[in-house]
This record gives sequence, structure tokens and C-alpha cells, in this order.
Amino acid sequence: MEPDCYVKCGCGKKYTRDEYEALEHVGTQRIPAGESDEESWDEYDLEYRNCPCGSTICVEHPVIKFIEPKGGFNEFHKQVEELHQQMFAAVGLPGAMLK
Repeated sequence: MEPDCYVKCGCGKKYTRDEYEALEHVGTQRIPAGESDEESWDEYDLEYRNCPCGSTICVEHPVIKFIEPKGGFNEFHKQVEELHQQMFAAVGLPGAMLK
């Protein structure tokens, strides 16, 4: 597919990503992860939008899952704050500038 073409309808009309996202949204279907004898797949979403010709265009999107950091989010934010303090100290700026 051409670099500026995000998706192409069966009628031949080509859409950039912005043009596709401007089309009427029909729905989204979540496909759970699974496997068969021949293949396995991760969880993904199918997004449906209507082309003005009357056809429905479908685009597949991977499902991105956020995993809680070890020790939880509070511990993670504490570690990030400590890294920011170290970075500011390394360039001679007071840590209070973060707040």
C-alpha cells in the first residue's frame, strides 16, 4: 500500500489515517488471544467504519495492556521522582524546580 494510504475500501477509495478516522464509526469488536493447531495470536480489536459507497471498512488494532510495575505505581512514581532529583542535581539545578 502507498505510504499515504492507511486503508483502502473495496470500491477503490484510498484513505489516509485522518480521513479514515473521520468516517462514521460503526463499532469495535474485541478478539481474544488464542491459538489453533496452525497458529496463535495476541488479543486485538477490529474497528469498523462506513465508506460513503456503503461498504464497511475494517482495521485491526493490537490491544496494548499496561502492566503494573513491580512494587506498584506508588513505588514506581517514587523511583521516577528520585531519578529526576538526580538529573537536576547533576546539572546544578535545585530539586524544587520539579514541583
